[in-house]
Amino acid sequence: MANCYSRLGLVDLGFSILASFIKLGHQPNIVTFTTLINGLVHANNLGGAVKLLDKVFKLGLQPNIYTYSTMFKGLCRTCNHTGALKLLRKMKSHGHCMPNVVIYSTIIDCLCKDNLLGKALNLFFEMKTKGIPPHCLKLRFRLRSRERLWSHGYGMCILGQQRDAHQMLTEMLDYNILPNVETYTTLIDMYCKEEKVREARAIFDLMHNEGVSPDVITYNTLLDGYCLCGQMDEAKNLLELMIKDGCNLDIMSFNTLINWYCKDSKVGEA
Repeated sequence: MANCYSRLGLVDLGFSILASFIKLGHQPNIVTFTTLINGLVHANNLGGAVKLLDKVFKLGLQPNIYTYSTMFKGLCRTCNHTGALKLLRKMKSHGHCMPNVVIYSTIIDCLCKDNLLGKALNLFFEMKTKGIPPHCLKLRFRLRSRERLWSHGYGMCILGQQRDAHQMLTEMLDYNILPNVETYTTLIDMYCKEEKVREARAIFDLMHNEGVSPDVITYNTLLDGYCLCGQMDEAKNLLELMIKDGCNLDIMSFNTLINWYCKDSKVGEA
């Protein structure tokens, strides 16, 4: 009944059930309190949830993984990454219940949203050192986890943290968490803008080897990278590869080559 009230947003009635519970001589356990904590989080009363968790500790009860997961969900929903990291340290210090991949991924997601990419990456590597692989979840969460971790890599690209982004790529591939075409394209674009077209081509070839088909945006990104570095022959070869691979060229593909041929005073080729 307390759980039903909590899920309906009537957590006050859930607490009235707790009062009746005690009056009848029953001793509430951690499941009872976790239910009410979840109700408070569901009602966006995070302060009340924190106070109730403190009361749980004072009563000598040990929170379980569901109690902690509920609290992390509430903290991260409000982007309270400081509170989440503090609770994570507290959880690890108690030792009776260690964080799992769901908790780590929830905090990593929160840190990514706040652009705290260094902390997110450190937390991801902490998962690895503790032997918690991100691919041990059910498929649904595994896909969601992949998106969050790759959004982290995308954020590093925006901030120009190429080495960290490439390290993230290597780590994810080691865990058999494959990026999608947008992620590969982002990494290729990062290297092309830095005029590191050799590294960009290596990512492109890796993409092929992993069975991910590049789209026209991927090709155009690498095409522009070759042109930027003055490697017009490589750019022309890539255009031919696009046709060979059955990729439909768009106006950007031609405009890129025409533009750079003109800049290189090769009007005949343009």
